[in-house]
Amino acid sequence: MAIPPRSLTIIDGEFQRLKGIKEICFDEDIMAFLQDAQATLKYKGIYNLRGPFQRSLIHYAAMGDCAELLLYLLQDGTAKDDLDQNKRTPLSWAAQYSALRAVKLLLDN
Repeated sequence: MAIPPRSLTIIDGEFQRLKGIKEICFDEDIMAFLQDAQATLKYKGIYNLRGPFQRSLIHYAAMGDCAELLLYLLQDGTAKDDLDQNKRTPLSWAAQYSALRAVKLLLDN
């Protein structure tokens, strides 16, 4: 799914916010995964990549309250109940990080 330029600008800002989360910014593997995911979005469109700890892009989008990115992932058919290696869903990560928009999106879709 191609992403319109306006939405891509919003998503770029969401990736920057994600990279500022403590758990993320101190982990080189997660930072590299997010860099790759962001580049993939620009060239291949939406794709729910899986990274460190078997977390997929939807897990990180939920953590960072990335509403625009979450919308595109959900519209593309990404499973909102996708489990990481610890059997955690994107909703559980959104709740832990007080990502209220993400919680609402995940519950409503």
